[in-house]
Amino acid sequence: MEAIQALTNYLSINRTRIERLRELAPKSQQDFFDLLALLFHLNAEELPGYISDDTPVGIVDYQPSNAVIDAAKLLNPHFNYKRRPFRHYPLSGVYLIADQGIINTPETAEFELWLVHATEEPHQAELLQQKLAEIESWARSLDITLHTRLLSEASLSQNTLSAEDLSRFYLSGIVLAGSTPLWWAISPQQEESDYRQAATSITQQRLLGHAIVIDFGPLAEKSTQHLLNQSASLLLSAIDQGLNLVLNLAYTQHLLDSSINTSDLCHQAKHALYQGEKEPLYLDSNTLKLQAVMASPTISDDNKLLAQQSLYVLFNERLSQNVSQARYPWRREFIKQLASSWQWPQHLSQVLDQRDNSSYRQCFSEYEQVSKLLLVIRESLNQFAKKYALNIEQKNQSLNHKYQLFHNVAPDTIPYLPSALLPKNTDQEIYLSRFHRDGDWLISDIPLLSEKEQPLFKAASLLNVLSWAVRNHILTKANRLKVADHSELIAASLVLKLVQQLLRSPLSEQAPIISGLILNEPAKLDQVMIFVNLENEGPQDKLSQQGLVVSS
Repeated sequence: MEAIQALTNYLSINRTRIERLRELAPKSQQDFFDLLALLFHLNAEELPGYISDDTPVGIVDYQPSNAVIDAAKLLNPHFNYKRRPFRHYPLSGVYLIADQGIINTPETAEFELWLVHATEEPHQAELLQQKLAEIESWARSLDITLHTRLLSEASLSQNTLSAEDLSRFYLSGIVLAGSTPLWWAISPQQEESDYRQAATSITQQRLLGHAIVIDFGPLAEKSTQHLLNQSASLLLSAIDQGLNLVLNLAYTQHLLDSSINTSDLCHQAKHALYQGEKEPLYLDSNTLKLQAVMASPTISDDNKLLAQQSLYVLFNERLSQNVSQARYPWRREFIKQLASSWQWPQHLSQVLDQRDNSSYRQCFSEYEQVSKLLLVIRESLNQFAKKYALNIEQKNQSLNHKYQLFHNVAPDTIPYLPSALLPKNTDQEIYLSRFHRDGDWLISDIPLLSEKEQPLFKAASLLNVLSWAVRNHILTKANRLKVADHSELIAASLVLKLVQQLLRSPLSEQAPIISGLILNEPAKLDQVMIFVNLENEGPQDKLSQQGLVVSS
């Protein structure tokens, strides 16, 4: 494929990416994608980001469309746009990095914005930096987290960008306005042979015609320390996230096991582009990660299946349900074709489609599967650190600390599922049973006929079982508890009073997601609750003689 044709195909995919990001976003955020470039193209007091008339404006090869101008007028009816030519264009391009891809919009939208300028005066760069800060503030008002970065054209030739940053940019970067990255005009074969020579040849011979390009440079070898840090951070956050992060986890295992001597995802995207691929979803980071995972010889079939499920969940298209008119036809059709190639058991997509209504048993099953994968990746991470002589002691301490929060089986602790995995809907009726005086208390979502049946949880202490049920949102204010104590020592009314007390305690509240920063903080006492030991016969007579009573 010729360079000019590759660039044309890339820009077509780029336009579709912008349109789909806008389509996926909530209505209140859609104009964000339309207006970003315009805000840097002019100084308008009526629009967000205005600093002063001295701030450099004017993006090369950009003219706002009528739709963009209408969006600006909708934001501020006093805005009036006058088209005018610029003597020179100090801004080379505005680029948005969407690391999450274009298959879905997360609850908290987060992007990175790169602004490249060609000014040489430090004062003008300071004004642009101030403008970026104002744009960040405007984005926050739309519930968008925007990280900004100001780059000069001169700095690009000095290799100021890390290999990791360039990889993210080429894989998930979107050109909002301005020059197109030259990297996409250099074929995979040319890049492998001599990137610099190919770049010089293309620009000097004007092989791209009138297309305006900018050279961010070739990819360099990635840092082993960066991969270690990134993997440990992902593991720390994935412990309490369930299926949603499994795809990233499996891809991380692929990188660790292959000692990062593997083709970068953006190289895979470029290969697909040069083979004529025009569907942006085939070039999406999530799809490419799954391709790498499925081809990896070190990842088990069970974990490959988990990675497929993770991608399916990210698409958020419930294929087991008939839909007369899909909200995003392009997305539904893509995952439908992809899922058919996986040859899943017939019931699997239905189970995943009903995750929001999952019972505790289903939630716990998912948690156990993901936990096994985490242990495998931790082993890969330790082997990777050993191979490259990297210090992993502190990261292992944090991982061990967080792991213990959910896996500590000591008798004085209450095990619980992470908040993200707790059932969102509770069963209407919960059953508490004890079959003989010295037996365990059992709590279940179905009636139990004997203690040999499998409950949700069991323990010798009634208080322990009830605390577990409240902590895991099995017992809530919305369901009913049926008590069957065959030893007839504990009255149902007393059990219900205990439950009411526990429901008023912090145990019933949503547990926060535990970040690395919180792990490093010392433990603190939230609330002390003292309960009488109801199941042991105490020396009541002696207490009475001393004027004391047993109370909770």
